[in-house]
Amino acid sequence: MYHSVEFDSIGHLEDIETYIEEKDIPESTLQRVNNYLEEEFNTYRIIKIQRQYTTEITKTPEALYQYAFYKDKNIGENYEIVIAGRNQEDFENFELLFSSEGSLINKRKFASIGYDHILY
Repeated sequence: MYHSVEFDSIGHLEDIETYIEEKDIPESTLQRVNNYLEEEFNTYRIIKIQRQYTTEITKTPEALYQYAFYKDKNIGENYEIVIAGRNQEDFENFELLFSSEGSLINKRKFASIGYDHILY
């Protein structure tokens, strides 16, 4: 599995993310996410999906590593979905963060150099 690890500006661990596919998201959560995407965008394309484990669930970085790498992979904390979506005329890139229940937590528009390097 591919993972990404994010740190804040002073080097503290923020979260660990694991790349997943749509089939790895529980059906009820995926339905809520899809409902949001269909209501918000005229058309969209999912670029990548990640399961996100945050420092809010553990007290130490070591505990977060253990949690993210060794817990039940069918249970996610959050889901980060990167899409190219169109509301009116142009496609724009968005990073959407959903809770494990499928509720939108955060939405950010970004300019992309490549999908592995995102500018905010």
